[in-house]
Amino acid sequence: AHQVVYVKDDTSFNESFAATVEEIGVQRWLRAHGDAQNDAQYVRAQRLRGVFRDLIRDARVRLAAVYATDSPDAVKHEQKAAAFAAMREGYERAKAGEPGLAGYDRWFAGHLNAGPNNASVASVALYTGQVPAFKALFADADFDLPRFYRRVQVIGALGKSERDDLLARSAAHNAHVAGP
Repeated sequence: AHQVVYVKDDTSFNESFAATVEEIGVQRWLRAHGDAQNDAQYVRAQRLRGVFRDLIRDARVRLAAVYATDSPDAVKHEQKAAAFAAMREGYERAKAGEPGLAGYDRWFAGHLNAGPNNASVASVALYTGQVPAFKALFADADFDLPRFYRRVQVIGALGKSERDDLLARSAAHNAHVAGP
Protein backbone atom coordinates (compact mmCIF):
# COMPACT_ATOMS: atom_id res chain seq x y z
CA ALA A 1 0.00 0.00 0.00
CA HIS A 2 1.14 3.51 -0.71
CA GLN A 3 1.57 6.01 2.05
CA VAL A 4 -0.83 8.94 1.85
CA VAL A 5 0.84 12.18 0.82
CA TYR A 6 -0.65 15.22 2.51
CA VAL A 7 0.91 18.63 2.99
CA LYS A 8 -0.59 20.72 5.76
CA ASP A 9 -2.02 24.06 4.59
CA ASP A 10 -1.40 23.46 0.88
CA THR A 11 -4.76 22.76 -0.73
CA SER A 12 -3.43 23.20 -4.26
CA PHE A 13 -0.71 20.58 -3.73
CA ASN A 14 -3.05 18.12 -2.02
CA GLU A 15 -6.00 18.46 -4.39
CA SER A 16 -3.91 18.50 -7.56
CA PHE A 17 -2.03 15.42 -6.35
CA ALA A 18 -5.33 13.66 -5.56
CA ALA A 19 -6.77 14.58 -8.98
CA THR A 20 -3.65 13.23 -10.67
CA VAL A 21 -3.78 9.95 -8.75
CA GLU A 22 -7.46 9.66 -9.64
CA GLU A 23 -6.66 10.12 -13.34
CA ILE A 24 -3.85 7.56 -13.15
CA GLY A 25 -6.17 5.08 -11.43
CA VAL A 26 -8.97 5.53 -13.96
CA GLN A 27 -6.55 5.16 -16.88
CA ARG A 28 -5.15 1.96 -15.43
CA TRP A 29 -8.61 0.58 -14.70
CA LEU A 30 -9.72 1.32 -18.25
CA ARG A 31 -6.61 -0.37 -19.68
CA ALA A 32 -7.21 -3.43 -17.50
CA HIS A 33 -10.84 -3.75 -18.60
CA GLY A 34 -10.30 -2.99 -22.28
CA ASP A 35 -13.67 -1.42 -23.05
CA ALA A 36 -13.23 0.74 -26.17
CA GLN A 37 -16.42 2.73 -25.53
CA ASN A 38 -15.39 3.63 -21.98
CA ASP A 39 -11.88 4.45 -23.20
CA ALA A 40 -13.26 6.82 -25.84
CA GLN A 41 -15.57 8.51 -23.33
CA TYR A 42 -12.72 8.98 -20.88
CA VAL A 43 -10.36 10.39 -23.52
CA ARG A 44 -13.06 12.83 -24.62
CA ALA A 45 -13.83 13.88 -21.03
CA GLN A 46 -10.11 14.44 -20.36
CA ARG A 47 -9.80 16.52 -23.52
CA LEU A 48 -12.78 18.65 -22.47
CA ARG A 49 -11.33 19.11 -18.97
CA GLY A 50 -8.05 20.14 -20.59
CA VAL A 51 -9.78 22.80 -22.68
CA PHE A 52 -11.52 24.12 -19.57
CA ARG A 53 -8.27 24.13 -17.56
CA ASP A 54 -6.50 25.98 -20.39
CA LEU A 55 -9.22 28.64 -20.45
CA ILE A 56 -8.85 29.11 -16.70
CA ARG A 57 -5.05 29.20 -16.89
CA ASP A 58 -5.12 31.80 -19.66
CA ALA A 59 -7.61 33.93 -17.72
CA ARG A 60 -5.45 33.74 -14.60
CA VAL A 61 -2.39 34.87 -16.57
CA ARG A 62 -4.33 37.83 -17.97
CA LEU A 63 -5.75 38.73 -14.57
CA ALA A 64 -2.34 38.50 -12.89
CA ALA A 65 -0.97 40.91 -15.50
CA VAL A 66 -3.84 43.32 -14.81
CA TYR A 67 -3.28 43.26 -11.05
CA ALA A 68 0.48 43.65 -11.45
CA THR A 69 0.16 47.05 -13.14
CA ASP A 70 0.14 50.43 -11.47
CA SER A 71 -2.87 51.46 -13.56
CA PRO A 72 -5.70 53.34 -11.89
CA ASP A 73 -8.47 51.19 -10.45
CA ALA A 74 -10.90 52.20 -13.20
CA VAL A 75 -8.46 50.96 -15.86
CA LYS A 76 -7.84 47.75 -13.93
CA HIS A 77 -11.59 47.20 -13.70
CA GLU A 78 -11.91 47.54 -17.50
CA GLN A 79 -8.96 45.22 -18.08
CA LYS A 80 -10.38 42.68 -15.64
CA ALA A 81 -13.73 42.78 -17.45
CA ALA A 82 -11.87 42.28 -20.76
CA ALA A 83 -10.02 39.25 -19.33
CA PHE A 84 -13.29 37.64 -18.27
CA ALA A 85 -14.88 38.51 -21.62
CA ALA A 86 -11.94 36.92 -23.45
CA MET A 87 -12.33 33.78 -21.33
CA ARG A 88 -16.06 33.57 -22.12
CA GLU A 89 -15.40 34.20 -25.83
CA GLY A 90 -12.74 31.49 -25.82
CA TYR A 91 -15.23 29.14 -24.21
CA GLU A 92 -17.91 29.92 -26.78
CA ARG A 93 -15.42 29.35 -29.64
CA ALA A 94 -14.25 26.07 -28.13
CA LYS A 95 -17.83 24.98 -27.45
CA ALA A 96 -18.80 25.65 -31.07
CA GLY A 97 -16.17 23.13 -32.13
CA GLU A 98 -16.92 20.70 -29.33
CA PRO A 99 -20.55 20.62 -28.14
CA GLY A 100 -19.55 18.39 -25.22
CA LEU A 101 -18.10 21.46 -23.55
CA ALA A 102 -21.66 22.65 -22.92
CA GLY A 103 -21.37 20.77 -19.63
CA TYR A 104 -19.43 23.79 -18.38
CA ASP A 105 -22.26 26.24 -19.22
CA ARG A 106 -23.41 26.26 -15.61
CA TRP A 107 -19.94 27.18 -14.37
CA PHE A 108 -19.69 29.97 -16.93
CA ALA A 109 -23.13 31.24 -15.90
CA GLY A 110 -21.77 31.62 -12.38
CA HIS A 111 -23.50 32.65 -9.19
CA LEU A 112 -26.88 34.23 -9.94
CA ASN A 113 -25.90 34.28 -13.64
CA ALA A 114 -23.27 36.93 -12.95
CA GLY A 115 -20.63 34.76 -14.62
CA PRO A 116 -17.21 33.71 -13.40
CA ASN A 117 -15.32 35.93 -11.00
CA ASN A 118 -11.92 35.99 -9.33
CA ALA A 119 -13.06 33.50 -6.69
CA SER A 120 -14.46 30.96 -9.15
CA VAL A 121 -11.36 31.14 -11.36
CA ALA A 122 -9.11 30.83 -8.31
CA SER A 123 -11.04 27.83 -6.98
CA VAL A 124 -10.58 25.88 -10.21
CA ALA A 125 -6.88 26.69 -10.22
CA LEU A 126 -6.62 25.80 -6.54
CA TYR A 127 -7.98 22.30 -7.12
CA THR A 128 -6.36 21.47 -10.46
CA GLY A 129 -3.60 23.99 -11.10
CA GLN A 130 -0.72 21.66 -10.34
CA VAL A 131 -2.08 18.58 -12.12
CA PRO A 132 0.26 19.12 -15.12
CA ALA A 133 3.23 19.17 -12.74
CA PHE A 134 2.18 15.95 -11.06
CA LYS A 135 1.60 14.28 -14.43
CA ALA A 136 5.11 15.34 -15.42
CA LEU A 137 6.50 13.89 -12.18
CA PHE A 138 4.68 10.63 -12.88
CA ALA A 139 6.24 10.52 -16.36
CA ASP A 140 9.65 11.32 -14.85
CA ALA A 141 9.13 8.32 -12.55
CA ASP A 142 8.67 6.17 -15.68
CA PHE A 143 4.96 5.81 -14.81
CA ASP A 144 5.89 3.77 -11.75
CA LEU A 145 3.52 4.57 -8.87
CA PRO A 146 5.87 3.70 -5.96
CA ARG A 147 8.63 5.91 -7.45
CA PHE A 148 6.09 8.66 -8.09
CA TYR A 149 4.79 8.51 -4.50
CA ARG A 150 8.33 8.63 -3.09
CA ARG A 151 9.14 11.67 -5.23
CA VAL A 152 5.93 13.44 -4.20
CA GLN A 153 6.72 12.74 -0.53
CA VAL A 154 10.14 14.35 -0.93
CA ILE A 155 8.62 17.37 -2.65
CA GLY A 156 5.89 17.58 -0.04
CA ALA A 157 8.52 17.90 2.68
CA LEU A 158 10.00 21.03 1.05
CA GLY A 159 9.03 24.55 2.01
CA LYS A 160 6.06 25.99 0.11
CA SER A 161 7.96 28.34 -2.19
CA GLU A 162 10.58 25.71 -3.05
CA ARG A 163 7.82 23.12 -3.58
CA ASP A 164 5.82 25.47 -5.83
CA ASP A 165 8.92 26.44 -7.83
CA LEU A 166 9.87 22.81 -8.37
CA LEU A 167 6.34 21.92 -9.50
CA ALA A 168 6.17 24.92 -11.83
CA ARG A 169 9.51 23.99 -13.41
CA SER A 170 8.41 20.39 -13.78
CA ALA A 171 5.16 21.39 -15.49
CA ALA A 172 6.89 23.87 -17.80
CA HIS A 173 9.70 21.48 -18.71
CA ASN A 174 7.31 18.61 -19.40
CA ALA A 175 4.33 20.47 -20.91
CA HIS A 176 4.00 17.75 -23.55
CA VAL A 177 3.40 14.92 -21.04
CA ALA A 178 0.02 13.27 -21.36
CA GLY A 179 0.71 10.05 -19.48
CA PRO A 180 0.34 6.41 -20.49
